Amino acid sequence: MIPADQLPQWPDGLPVSTNDLFAMMAERSYSAMIVTDRDYRILWINAAFTRLTGYTIEEARGRRPADFMRCPDADPAAGEKVRAALAEGRNFHVTLPNRRKDGTRYWINIDGQPAHSPGGELIAYVVVGMDVTAQIEHEAALRRNEELVNETQRIAGIGSWEYDPATGLCRWSAETFRIYGLPPSDHAPDVAYGVAGYIEAHRPLIEVAFVQCLQMGVPFDIEVQLRRPDGR
Repeated sequence: MIPADQLPQWPDGLPVSTNDLFAMMAERSYSAMIVTDRDYRILWINAAFTRLTGYTIEEARGRRPADFMRCPDADPAAGEKVRAALAEGRNFHVTLPNRRKDGTRYWINIDGQPAHSPGGELIAYVVVGMDVTAQIEHEAALRRNEELVNETQRIAGIGSWEYDPATGLCRWSAETFRIYGLPPSDHAPDVAYGVAGYIEAHRPLIEVAFVQCLQMGVPFDIEVQLRRPDGR
């Protein structure tokens, strides 16, 4: 049971049963949750919000989230998206960096939903936030590694490619595109295009090697000649 002094200070208009049910659900949630008034000033936070941010209800109540948690280097477009949604009384969904009470940075995925009285009047926002710091940092590390690999391959003049048998999709490094005389892209050509790039006499060699590798796991290291679209 939630102590009486920690119950949400709901806006007028929501049924008492709704208040109690939502409060119990919110307190048991692993996601950070806040309830704000129509002007986006915090009325209530759950325990997960305090664990994530370090702020208590006494410190957060009456304040707008951006006033004390926004990162100076956050993308202005994310904040503008939230402001536009609030001005129109609609839902919003953004991912942005915030700062905890101790100053440490974290990334949060935020979903905000407007709440209306039985008469249809906008009275509050219910906002759920999920900490996605690990995911964002992992993706950033992958991008850095990919950039390093691409630069290393560019210097050495060595390309690489991957093939996913489950989807039939290929992935080329930036240097592989350059070797083929193509501009780098997020969408690599298929296997047939890659094989067709070799001179006709060498295509059977790469075709057999590829099939044996795919079906039997046989590695291959062969030398074949490529002809680019410009004939070189």
